[in-house]
Amino acid sequence: MTTAVRQGDLQILGQLLEERLQLKFFPNGPLQVRCSRQEETLTVVSQHPDVVVPDPQQVFNALEQAIKGLQPDLTQKVQLYLRLASKKQPYASHTFMMKPQAGSAREQGSKATRLQEATGMGSSVEKPATRAGVAEIEDIWSLPEGWEVSEPAIKAEPANESPETPAPEQQNPPKSAPAKPASSSSSLPMLLAGTGVALFLLAAIVYPLSRPCVLGTCQEMRTAKQLSGEAAKTIEQAKSVTAPAEAQNQLAKARGLLKTIPFWSFYYHEAQELLDTYKMQSERLNDVIEIQKKATTAAQKSQNPPHPVKTWLEVQSLWREAIAQIEQIPEDSQVYPWRERKLKEYRANLATINRRVKAEQLAESKLKAAKGAAQIAEARQGVAQSLESWQQVYSTWQTAIQVVQQVPKGTVAHQETQPLLDSYRVQLAQAQERKTSEEISASSYNQALRYAGSAKIAEQRNQWSQAVAYWRQALANAQQVPNGTNYHNQSLPLRESYSNALQEAQVRLQSAVALQKARVDLRKTCSGKPKICDYTVTNDLMTVYITPEYQKTVRQTAIAADRKKDNKSRRSVSNHIKTLQTALEAISNNANIPIQVYDPTGSQIGAHNPRG
Repeated sequence: MTTAVRQGDLQILGQLLEERLQLKFFPNGPLQVRCSRQEETLTVVSQHPDVVVPDPQQVFNALEQAIKGLQPDLTQKVQLYLRLASKKQPYASHTFMMKPQAGSAREQGSKATRLQEATGMGSSVEKPATRAGVAEIEDIWSLPEGWEVSEPAIKAEPANESPETPAPEQQNPPKSAPAKPASSSSSLPMLLAGTGVALFLLAAIVYPLSRPCVLGTCQEMRTAKQLSGEAAKTIEQAKSVTAPAEAQNQLAKARGLLKTIPFWSFYYHEAQELLDTYKMQSERLNDVIEIQKKATTAAQKSQNPPHPVKTWLEVQSLWREAIAQIEQIPEDSQVYPWRERKLKEYRANLATINRRVKAEQLAESKLKAAKGAAQIAEARQGVAQSLESWQQVYSTWQTAIQVVQQVPKGTVAHQETQPLLDSYRVQLAQAQERKTSEEISASSYNQALRYAGSAKIAEQRNQWSQAVAYWRQALANAQQVPNGTNYHNQSLPLRESYSNALQEAQVRLQSAVALQKARVDLRKTCSGKPKICDYTVTNDLMTVYITPEYQKTVRQTAIAADRKKDNKSRRSVSNHIKTLQTALEAISNNANIPIQVYDPTGSQIGAHNPRG
């Protein structure tokens, strides 16, 4: 069944769609949009000049959004086409289905007439276009086979009407029949009723078109965007603490302007998106104001230092909370520049407070530790007899003095440090006198033991150079233990043991140096292009493997020299081999380690033993 549609609706729909596309995609070029409906299918054809070629998908998305927003009545399927003014056939197409929501008949009737409300047109329909009218349009804008586009001016002939076509409510009487004059009693009510209907229709047409952003450009949206930009600039510069509140006020004005845009405006969906965006931005500004309140409180509490640890911890907590809230602001937020600036500032403030907290905590802990060390030193001093016990006493008094000296200045605890230092230093001098007679002996003995331990570890790691140095130090310290001390008798057996260990380490060091030099010499001898050989080195044997590439090169050179009877090249090859042999023997002699040479097949081709 073909549904007749009022051509004025399609023309207004085409004009609205044309204005939407003109503003968004063709600001400087002409654009034409034509609409036609066949049964329940709405066809929209957009024609533009060749010099402007937009992205078809973006154009189709804009058209689909606009058409779904208007909800044309009796439309189930929508077919969109794009064509160039110089071409008859479209170069892109797109189809989508209208999906009206289920509801009452009154609600669906309201949705079906949304286009008429937006344009001010009535809801009456006309007869479908004839084939002759469609053919005229196809001559102007050709479409793919099976699709028709109608102009508003197409009319159907009465004789071609099908029986299913609804009969018009009024028929013009034949010219031959004289019209009957209306009585004066019925003409006045009809005149008043007609006037009321005309006024109602005029209001229905004028009111929707008079709303903001229905026709032409949208000044409200432009002003709202300008206010949003000013808000962003205000919060970015943030010359005072009132900047967030000022920016929030600007966003409130912008939201108020956007709320005036009616749902039938093509700017409605964009306005709703901006409203959501500005609402989110306003919420961010609320967060900013809350953050500033915490920062102000923290700054006020930190005035006139020093403060006890409890106060600094409260200030620290406020700064941490403010920083945590700032870090939650995303990068795409309008207040992100403010976030970056304040985040750096707040982190610097937090770092300062952290130092304050640490200083106060350190002062308290150091003072407590110093007093504890002094109590331990006094207890040990009462029972001390041996060197070790007096060393502990002396060390404990040293620890107490050092800890007291570490109490930071400018703290409450620092005021108690000077009397404690005077008392602790007297006790330290007494302990030092008691331990002096045994200190040198014990120190030398313990140093000898430590160096000997280090020498053994170095030997286990084959670090013979370090082992020799440690054994020397161990022997020297053992020999420095004075006669008549507590450690003198214990040092005598160490002297002989350390002397023997030193001699053995020196022998191993010489061997290790020789091995290292042999490896270096072999690396130099075997290097070249191509590589001459690979090698392995142990304490008892050096093994050299001639590489296949080198053997192949030598053979090819010798064969080429024989073919050309080039005695000079032949001698050069022979001399090179002799030089290699001499170098390998010299390396073996220097390291005093036998050497064996193998070809690429694994056959031994040479050997040398410097030991005879």
